[in-house]
Amino acid sequence: MNNSDENIVYLNDAEPMDTVEQTLSENPYEIASDRVKELVDVLGPRKDLPPGFLDDPFVLGFLFWCAHAHFAASGMEDDDYSVVPEIFDGAFGDEGPAISARAAKLREDGEPSFLLGVENGKKYFSTLDGSDEYESDSVVAQALSRADEVIAQETDEYSCKAANALFVALYEALFLDVLRVRYS
Repeated sequence: MNNSDENIVYLNDAEPMDTVEQTLSENPYEIASDRVKELVDVLGPRKDLPPGFLDDPFVLGFLFWCAHAHFAASGMEDDDYSVVPEIFDGAFGDEGPAISARAAKLREDGEPSFLLGVENGKKYFSTLDGSDEYESDSVVAQALSRADEVIAQETDEYSCKAANALFVALYEALFLDVLRVRYS
């Protein structure tokens, strides 16, 4: 994990989380596993997550796409998503195979909440990676606006790097806001 101050986001006293500007290791599976694990760890201790959180179709869809995208971002190909099980094994340890099997079944069945998670994962990752493909999407546009507002409010006492503001705004809008509705 790259621990330079300029690339770190802190939420809920979780470990620092690199933005898309990541340190490339020689193992793309490890990179993708670490990033998927961080997306869950940033929420706090796993024991405090809602029961069935890692069974939730939306959560699995979002994490599934992020696993695939982080692997592909390392320069590797994964056209058939065959690397996702190994990435989930690395991210979730002993729970990885069961989580991966649930995600595969939801994908195979075309489960609507899973597909929404995949779509939000695409928007999240693509926008963080600098693509303007989803900038006309209302949720992404609002997140981009929120990130711009945070950056504009920088003072000598408070500084938020653009990548950090963008990560937080997109993660909130495309993942956490959906979860708040699902678990309220």
